[in-house]
Amino acid sequence: GNAIKILAYPNPVISTVTISGIQAGDVLVVTNNEGKVIRSVNVNANTYELPMQQLGSGVYNIAVLRNQQRVGNTTVVKQ
Repeated sequence: GNAIKILAYPNPVISTVTISGIQAGDVLVVTNNEGKVIRSVNVNANTYELPMQQLGSGVYNIAVLRNQQRVGNTTVVKQ
């Protein structure tokens, strides 16, 4: 498909991860390694700062939805 390139930095992350490669109107869906949705956010710019300091350490998946279609995906490691 028309997958877009999503960047997440810093990775590994301690407190806040910045997501870029997205656009206003996208939805970010953050899931843990068990597939449980941790957070779902509507984006209103082409970057988003996702606070992760409250989350336990581990691997998290960030999917990008645009018009209900999954267009991108990345994983981040929370320390």
